[in-house]
Amino acid sequence: MPINLDEALKILEKHGIRITIQRRLILEALLDIKKEFCSVNELAEKIRSKYPHIAISSIYKNLELFAQIGIIGCICIPDLDKIYYDTQGVAKAYFICRKCKNIFRMVDVDVKYNEKEHKIEKFYLNFVGVCKECLKGEKQNEKCKSERNL
Repeated sequence: MPINLDEALKILEKHGIRITIQRRLILEALLDIKKEFCSVNELAEKIRSKYPHIAISSIYKNLELFAQIGIIGCICIPDLDKIYYDTQGVAKAYFICRKCKNIFRMVDVDVKYNEKEHKIEKFYLNFVGVCKECLKGEKQNEKCKSERNL
């Protein structure tokens, strides 16, 4: 989460959203988490160490709200049936490696659209493929196979 707790709380207030104990705990956990991307289960584990009675549905609901108002980013991966939350903020696009399951933020993505036809308020763009590290592994495996066939 590139913003601090105070900035996140101001965003909530600006949108007329009450600051509850659960919301504060979720925001604090997002700030404390050491990974760029986390699943709901990872976040729930961290929150439950301080507040064991929080419902997973409450965590889901608040994460969706935080993503909707731009505090965090949300990455949906239908093939894996998972949702990850970007603890560093909101990016325009993400690349998901189908082999190692790593997620990468994409910085220079240019999307063209016809402004006269639609009013786009937000967009989420995911690319799925094989990352360069996994490609190196594939090439190394192909090289080993071809050498064995000689």
